[in-house]
Amino acid sequence: MERRDVEEAGRRGRVVQIVGDGVDGDWLTWRWNDPDRPVGVHRVEGLRESVAAFRSALPREPDSDKGKSPCDLEWLVTFKTVSRQDELKRLGLYGPLTRRDDELELMRALSRALLPGDLRRQLIEAAADGERVEVRVAPSPPAAIVPWGLLVLDDDDMRLLDVADVSWIAPILPRDIDPDVPCATPATGGRALHVVDPKTSKGRVLPGTFESCGCHGHGAEQFSAGYNGLEKLRARLETGAGKIARLLMIGHCATGTRDAADTVFFMGDGEANKLRASRLVREAGRWRIPPRVGVVACASGTDLAQHEPFGLGTALLINGAEVLQATLWTLPTDYAIGLVDTGAVGAFEWLAQAVDHAQSDADPVASLCDLQRKKLAAWREKPGLGSSPLLWGALITMTAPAGRRQNPGSASIP
Repeated sequence: MERRDVEEAGRRGRVVQIVGDGVDGDWLTWRWNDPDRPVGVHRVEGLRESVAAFRSALPREPDSDKGKSPCDLEWLVTFKTVSRQDELKRLGLYGPLTRRDDELELMRALSRALLPGDLRRQLIEAAADGERVEVRVAPSPPAAIVPWGLLVLDDDDMRLLDVADVSWIAPILPRDIDPDVPCATPATGGRALHVVDPKTSKGRVLPGTFESCGCHGHGAEQFSAGYNGLEKLRARLETGAGKIARLLMIGHCATGTRDAADTVFFMGDGEANKLRASRLVREAGRWRIPPRVGVVACASGTDLAQHEPFGLGTALLINGAEVLQATLWTLPTDYAIGLVDTGAVGAFEWLAQAVDHAQSDADPVASLCDLQRKKLAAWREKPGLGSSPLLWGALITMTAPAGRRQNPGSASIP
């Protein structure tokens, strides 16, 4: 991002960019949109240990070698077998992120590594002045799993989300450095295209039908993939280019075992229904992705965890998106949640509703952060699985404005 981009954003308030070294996470810098403030530099210590502890608290996929299915999990819960606790622990449903004191300790450890004292003080002071504060992060790969909004700023429980709107800086895209590459296609209307919980062998992620928020008077068209979903979706986006402003996909996503480019969103069964990151990158120019995209599925926004961040999120941005809302880790569905706490059912659906609402708003970054603040307040008031950041903490907004260009002679864009 260029300095002028920070200054433009700063007209709405105070903006600070926090940028990792892009390699091992040993260093980070920060810069305010205030010419009187020097650039800050921080030597990161303790990140590997704190990230490892955080990762161990996250949900993981069921062991493929054990062949667990939703029915198996229901049996384990119902009959309280010896394996029950282990399975639910693996799903993260009884883990540290569902207990407030343990979650706070995890985030304190990450904060000690990633937020130096000077930066914490600056953030608190900026918020105390009554101005809107916006934090833009471009983390190094080791810190890309971290929910930055939950980092702790003081000795109590003040979170970064309490004082700032937090968003992520997208990787450098072809349109940022090559003037001959087409920019994003602007959309004149507020129409949305929804791909909701496609039928696959992996099962459903929602407990029932999904009702669009209908926010700000914007309607949504429901897309059904059928047999040849990818080509059908590409054709629909082509005919709707300039009219469809938002694409929301809710369902199952699988990350690549070797490479982020292997990340895929399942629009149905069979190769013809796999929206694969590598295909989107390979076919850049054939896909007319609208300006705003939300992917509510497991680990749909993990691109920056890779040294070469060509995952699904980046692929969608390359093809025209400017705002992407996605998730950082594997998520338990409402079905799995209901096996433990029926009162918490709806926590996954909330993610979809939140992204739908934020995508419809004039400021999707601020909108999503406002919704997450309400969840943070509920977590503080009544900790439990339903209010746990195990789910809502995974949501991020990544932005790549169409006008983001590299200055001639400049070294890089964060």
